[in-house]
Amino acid sequence: MHAAGLPHRALLSAAALAAAAVAAAISLPAHAEEKPLWEFGLGVGVLAFNDYRGAATTRAYPVPLPYLVYRGKFFKSDRNGIRRILVGRYRIELNLSVNGTTPVRNDSARSGMPDLRPTLEVGPQLEAHLWRNTDERVKLDLRVPLR
Repeated sequence: MHAAGLPHRALLSAAALAAAAVAAAISLPAHAEEKPLWEFGLGVGVLAFNDYRGAATTRAYPVPLPYLVYRGKFFKSDRNGIRRILVGRYRIELNLSVNGTTPVRNDSARSGMPDLRPTLEVGPQLEAHLWRNTDERVKLDLRVPLR
């Protein structure tokens, strides 16, 4: 798929995935229960990448999404990523940061330029939560990725 923004099909896929997540959350039991140390699952999602940094065009790819939750004493893994809480209750965290690009061949904006190879960036990210309101809907964070 190739478009200036997210393609219509990608938006529909994302909306369907969000609706399924809401339906699953609504069906969860209301009482508190002890959660297991590990949880695994699988879903479907869409990855959208700019053709290259600063590009006006985007490519979208449907992908399987593994779901992993780990509730250990030293490390956590959930919808917020893989992290180690360093100071206090979620004040400073060390996360795993991942980014990448897909291969790009010539298009009209890059006429005459060589093809771009894919890239992958993986490294730690230090995250400091500087301020949050009581329900955590508004927050101020400092994120320093080291890739």
